[in-house]
Amino acid sequence: MRVACVLIPHYAVQVEVRRSPDLQGKPVVLVHSKGSNRIVYDASPRATSVVAGAALSTALGHCKEAVLLDADLPLYQSASNKLLDALGNVSPIIEDGGDGLAYVDVHGLPEMYGGEAQMVTALLQAVPSGFAPQVGIGDGKFPAYVAATRAHYHGAAQTPEDARTYLADEPVNVLPVPFKTVTRLRSFGLDRLDQIATVGLGPMQAQFGREGRFMWELSVGVDQRPLVPRRSQEAVMEYLEFPSPSATLPSLLLAVEVLLGRIFSLAYMRGRYVRSVTLEGDCEESSSWQRSVSFREAIGSKERVFKVLAGALDSVVLPHPLIGLRLTLGGVTGESGQQGSLFEDARQRDQLKVAMAQMEERLGKRPPVYVVREVEPWSRIPERRHALIPFAP
Repeated sequence: MRVACVLIPHYAVQVEVRRSPDLQGKPVVLVHSKGSNRIVYDASPRATSVVAGAALSTALGHCKEAVLLDADLPLYQSASNKLLDALGNVSPIIEDGGDGLAYVDVHGLPEMYGGEAQMVTALLQAVPSGFAPQVGIGDGKFPAYVAATRAHYHGAAQTPEDARTYLADEPVNVLPVPFKTVTRLRSFGLDRLDQIATVGLGPMQAQFGREGRFMWELSVGVDQRPLVPRRSQEAVMEYLEFPSPSATLPSLLLAVEVLLGRIFSLAYMRGRYVRSVTLEGDCEESSSWQRSVSFREAIGSKERVFKVLAGALDSVVLPHPLIGLRLTLGGVTGESGQQGSLFEDARQRDQLKVAMAQMEERLGKRPPVYVVREVEPWSRIPERRHALIPFAP
């Protein structure tokens, strides 16, 4: 299977540099917690000998001048989704390989774009600006990945027919296995892929089980893993900027209610249902916050979505005051799997929707109808006790 690998090295660091350009050229080390341990998530090239998955203490031993930052996982996921969406414009079959890594089924693409060089150009140009992508092409995901690591920035490389020789000098840390497995390999004196290939399938399988077979096959250039296409879902997104930074639950819920009102008032959403919601908050301290909720069954009203979200957010603690909130409804569908309501309040909401639509038609803009909501009744500042939000039946 011919595969193209689109790789953005040190992707999480590149995302951080885009957000804070003053980090450019510095030995940045991104750290996250795994249980009680602090683990390296990603590191810039200037942070020499620091690898992802290593303990923070080990990383500091290699690079004492490291600039430590907490890994902002929601930010990296959001940026990764945008990358995958962009690559989806080139090929409909994309696999999400993780931060800054995607695999593309290139079957038929060279013919579509007028040649392999033009196809590679299309992939490189699809990557959002500000990143330095590398493309590798090979028979299977792993050979394509190694080729991508050898390509120049904004360039491409291709594996030859003799993949085993091509991969021979690669260090074992390129294998898609846990960091502890790489450590075990090195404890046996296996530092390069050609050493794994020489050991043979039997001893590798005896020592590492199924993982040993997998690693040996990769070391000789055989990757039988299928490409797992990313599932695309219809989604609708709205964004709200807070008038002043806020970290209180009432303010968060008010913002959620406003955003849900905006989305469910769209003509596109009439008669539609959603299966998930994702909240992404922009925080004061150049960080972000994210919370996702999936529904047991598709929901078709803002009231029910808000009720579920309010319950999920009941005990939430924001890391920093929010300056903006993005709400995305995912899995948009025209089917609910439920029988519609015949209660009086549902009919009243329909009548209000018709009345609002008629007013909007007459005024030529959204009617200036608002609802008063209590936000911070305990506040000494009168303006913070209540808020006006657009009325959306």
